Amino acid sequence: MNSYPSQAQQPFQQQQNSFPPQTQQHFPQQQDPSGRQQPGGPQSNQVDKNLDPLGWALAEYGSPFAHSKDWRATPSDLELTGLPQQKFMSRVKQRFARSPGEVWDKPPPSFGRTPQQGWSYAPFEPFSLPAAGEQLADGFKPLYFGRVLADHDVSAADWARFLEDISVAGRMTGGQQVISQIAPVTMHLGATGYFVTKAIQKRMKQSKNPVISETVEMWEQNFFLRRGLDVYIRDTEGRMTSYAPGEPVPGSAVAKTNDMDHHSHDDSDDDSSDTDGHHGEKSRKEKKKEREERKKKRKEEKKRKEKEHKKDKKKPQFYLIVAPKQSM
Repeated sequence: MNSYPSQAQQPFQQQQNSFPPQTQQHFPQQQDPSGRQQPGGPQSNQVDKNLDPLGWALAEYGSPFAHSKDWRATPSDLELTGLPQQKFMSRVKQRFARSPGEVWDKPPPSFGRTPQQGWSYAPFEPFSLPAAGEQLADGFKPLYFGRVLADHDVSAADWARFLEDISVAGRMTGGQQVISQIAPVTMHLGATGYFVTKAIQKRMKQSKNPVISETVEMWEQNFFLRRGLDVYIRDTEGRMTSYAPGEPVPGSAVAKTNDMDHHSHDDSDDDSSDTDGHHGEKSRKEKKKEREERKKKRKEEKKRKEKEHKKDKKKPQFYLIVAPKQSM
């Protein structure tokens, strides 16, 4: 298994946040998050569980949203629709309070947990999360659709860490120095040679946000696909991330359509307007009128496109898509 981490616009407006009808489910048996001291949680005795349950869970399990050491989903996750913004951002800041080599100190428990039995893993309609800002590096809004995600054994703790990793990766992109700091960490986690493969090097050169892309792909490969989910980033032109680091992006070979420049066509109309000398004065006036009408239409079309462009700039340019896994 590869290491961790190495990290729609209008086409998705028709993909409404759709959830399967709630059916009777047999939930996986959960570990009792009691106040007893657990191995690996020496700080838990210093936090009052009743006064600060999120702080207690963070000290005890490594995530304020977890209910067990392996972060498995619980029935309570089904009812959640979002994550506390303040708590989420504080976790991101805490990661950067460490030394550069400790930002990616260890993979989440999610990667080592096998998909839990008892959930229905029911089919669902794809849905999307908009970017938190204009840039991909801004991350995505901390939304959590529990009725779908928890039913596929993706707990609030899993999802929060995933979004947190994207935000951390977004703040680290922008220089080879950052990547050189991440590489030794991934190698320490068992990914010797991971960054030196030709496929990875090629993808990193082509991608504007290589750390973000490979973080998403690492989660995709090691966690989401095993739970019947396909989670990826797309922009206004199409899918940006693959099923695993180094693999080609599905559909990336499809030719992109571009707006055509009509100026050369319009100029040719102007140049050929008076070539037929046998036409009378009236004919030349008619052609002149037609040219003026075409110019007027071009100006109107240009204004319309500029208006649409300004409107589109206000919309999110990046989306995090959650869809059922398709057979490969």
